[in-house]
Amino acid sequence: MKNIFVIIDGASDKPGFGYKTPYQRAIKRNLDYFALNGKTGMHYPIDSKTAPESDVAITALLGYDPYRYFVGRGPLEALGAGMKLKGKNFVAFRCNFATVSDKYKLFDRRAGRTLTTDEAKELADYLNKKIALPVPFKFISTTEHRGVLVLFGRLSDNVSNVDPAYERKGKFGVARLFAQKLEFCKALDKSALAKKTANIVNMFVHQSHLLLDIHPVNDVRRKRKLKAANIVLVRDAGNKLPETPKKKRWAAITGMPLEKGISSAAGMKVLSFEYL
Repeated sequence: MKNIFVIIDGASDKPGFGYKTPYQRAIKRNLDYFALNGKTGMHYPIDSKTAPESDVAITALLGYDPYRYFVGRGPLEALGAGMKLKGKNFVAFRCNFATVSDKYKLFDRRAGRTLTTDEAKELADYLNKKIALPVPFKFISTTEHRGVLVLFGRLSDNVSNVDPAYERKGKFGVARLFAQKLEFCKALDKSALAKKTANIVNMFVHQSHLLLDIHPVNDVRRKRKLKAANIVLVRDAGNKLPETPKKKRWAAITGMPLEKGISSAAGMKVLSFEYL
């Protein structure tokens, strides 16, 4: 029997005009059909007290125990962005272009959600050419404000997030109340590798701000009254790919790098598309 499993990630919202959420107000005949003819219910991907990111939630929804199979969001994003990762001589991070002041006061974690993919790719190319780190690295722009940073070498993934909206709890990134000042990366253990990795991450973040703040793309954005994409925030480190049982008879239709990465790691055929 063929089945369609629809995951609408991040669709919840607060009631607005007329005391209805956007989904309650929207005309959505296909989704209404699925709801009426399919199976619905309540599910806690981790537990009832933890608000997970998309990565852990989707891993669990696909039937994988996140405590056993989840390895961190960074490698999944990198895999979905087309990176070829082997062994453990790397550490990968999910990234956002964001907007900060000169004193690192955080105005917007996603550069106002107005950064185009073309703008982001131009900024990413510039950073790859100009940033100097003690290890090889690759920064990839994926879609709009989103990106991936991969550091190569003998490093640790046991480091904290720079993005203050999520904190590390083991391998999981867990949502928390918004903070207005970003947090520099810290080692989460006493190892030399964790301290080294945290220092390198901070070097990348600091240099990204110095370089992006004066880039012509952001000069144009400021003139258009748009928020400057003048720093890169990193979070959710991981240094290996998941070894999950394969779903070889499955196909995934998605345009986002995270979902592409999860699907690829699960052995699915990825039917990809790009957002216009």
